[in-house]
Amino acid sequence: MAASTATEYLTKVGIEDAIAEVLDLLLEHRPTNSVSLITDFFQAKLVEMPTATTAYRQLQIAKRDNGYKLEHVTQAYLTVATGTDALASGLAGAVFMQLLGMACSEFSPQASDTILRAFYKHPHEAVSFAGFYCAMNTCLLYEVFIRKTGELFTTLDTSGSGYATKSVCEHVLKALAVCIGDYHHTPKSRAESDARLAALLQADSDRTGPQIKLSIFLRSASNLYLKLLLTMKSTGVLDSLNHH
Repeated sequence: MAASTATEYLTKVGIEDAIAEVLDLLLEHRPTNSVSLITDFFQAKLVEMPTATTAYRQLQIAKRDNGYKLEHVTQAYLTVATGTDALASGLAGAVFMQLLGMACSEFSPQASDTILRAFYKHPHEAVSFAGFYCAMNTCLLYEVFIRKTGELFTTLDTSGSGYATKSVCEHVLKALAVCIGDYHHTPKSRAESDARLAALLQADSDRTGPQIKLSIFLRSASNLYLKLLLTMKSTGVLDSLNHH
């Protein structure tokens, strides 16, 4: 396993955070029997795991193309918050990151890493329900976005060769950038974006010239989504959600 792949895996499954957390406990308490503390810590983690897995399965069952319903995310939140005062103080960051890692485990390494960094919380940092809701829906909507982008490419690939005209794809990607670049869309602006996209597809009937394949198209579309996410992070939009 390559070094980068190994690092990505360790980050995704949350082991780096777990090791950092247990090291913090060792330095804080400095027990004579350090092995006992480490053993107790990871045994507790094993108890936590089924809870996060249950919450993840609840979210998987509740998937919809326009995001999770509030009651389904609430149910998942309460599942991982069992035994804590999470409704008042927030969910523990360690459990949140574990569940978030599960939610984006099927994404590309770039997408998974970007989402985990955008919503990163320290193990003992509190995560509000609003922050939890935003993170889970970000994962779901990314999954839906990539799937529908793939379906769109099938429309552009009129020959069924797995390739589409580069100029057409570039026009479509520009339209997508406009559509997702403003997360305060109104129904009217969405309709205008749809009409603009339809006009572009009708105008660009030339299917000759340079071609691009599906993987390149999906990567470009993914970058648009992730760029918006990072913009929301850098402008404080994501962080503000955790205080509501």
